[in-house]
Amino acid sequence: MYKLSVIIPIYNVEQYLRKCLDSVCNQTLEDIEIICINDCSPDNSLEILKEYQKNDNRIKIIDFNENKGSAVARNTGMEQAKGEYIGFIDPDDWIDLDFYEKLYNKAKDCSSDLVIGNIKTVLNKKEIKNNNDFQIFSKERVFYGLFQLGLYKRDLLSKYSIKFLEGCMIGEDRLLPIKACYYTRNFQIVEDVFYNQLTRDNSATKNINERKILDFIRSTKLVIEFLNSVQMNERKKTVIVNSFWTNLLCYINTANSSYINHLCDLILYFGGLQNIQFLNQFDFELIQKIKVMDFVTIKKVVQKSMQKRAVDMVRSLNINKKGR
Repeated sequence: MYKLSVIIPIYNVEQYLRKCLDSVCNQTLEDIEIICINDCSPDNSLEILKEYQKNDNRIKIIDFNENKGSAVARNTGMEQAKGEYIGFIDPDDWIDLDFYEKLYNKAKDCSSDLVIGNIKTVLNKKEIKNNNDFQIFSKERVFYGLFQLGLYKRDLLSKYSIKFLEGCMIGEDRLLPIKACYYTRNFQIVEDVFYNQLTRDNSATKNINERKILDFIRSTKLVIEFLNSVQMNERKKTVIVNSFWTNLLCYINTANSSYINHLCDLILYFGGLQNIQFLNQFDFELIQKIKVMDFVTIKKVVQKSMQKRAVDMVRSLNINKKGR
């Protein structure tokens, strides 16, 4: 059995893939298997994988004959994994060369099922060290939004059937870290080693459409259902829910009324505005700090839409009464 299985879903990333593979193949933790899932990529990604495989027999290639999405790719990798622990990396990102060694050693020293590292973000070729994110969001909040920081005990994922949500373009990765955090008996953090995340202009989260918004809402509902089914403390629930609202509001285009309607549907699912923590002043300040959008405008648009729904509902009830 390997100490670690590294899972990499690959689609249309030929210009970034070599840097990712170099960072994984040259890890100081050598007892690893590298499971690469080619998701029917139309570019030369598969040829690059085969080239690297010739020089490193730890690389295992799974080649899909049709595009199935990153969730299916990662789940397939998990099914094939033989490592004691499992790690995930996106093919356009890279990791410090001692990333997995430090996380693995921490896991063994503390008998931990889950260990997470730190993160750097690369935006427009400029590297931004995100230590402050750990302070702004709290360590848990960062992890809930970026599962790749984690090293997971394979037995933990298997025991509780923790997988990625298939069929979602956005939000497919939300439930996995939350379930892992809930079921783990020992959650550890290593702050001096980094996962390097590349933010691209053409990434999936930049090109938002109605299908992606609906997928994100679907995944949010599944998370809330899970939180309501288990005995997780209220503070953690609030942290998780707030992180969802922050992300959802980043995706929604206020000029598109249908997106606002979907947001209102989700608010109604929660039982009304009074139950939504994202309206707290803390989150107004948080949104302004990370400069994602005009959060106050979103609030006004949502409230106006909700009020209109309420008026329409009352009118409908009155019409029905008169018709009797």
